[in-house]
Amino acid sequence: MGRNRFELRTDNIRRLTLDMTRLPKGAPRKGPWIVIIDGQGVELTGFRPKPGYTGNKRDLVRSKNGKWTVDRRKLYRPGE
Repeated sequence: MGRNRFELRTDNIRRLTLDMTRLPKGAPRKGPWIVIIDGQGVELTGFRPKPGYTGNKRDLVRSKNGKWTVDRRKLYRPGE
């Protein structure tokens, strides 16, 4: 869609993982990114994780009423 903005459309999905290290060639490597998912905007900001962890993967979860949010319990993952 734009420099730091992309759009996703889903059907019948409650959770998804975005791996920001696997963006297409030419995509910006630093956030913030705006993800439009099923018409709803979610901002993903970059941050510096604790040593040994990666901040480049984000889990998004959809509530029963359809609202997407970042799963904050999964922000820190062991680094690759």
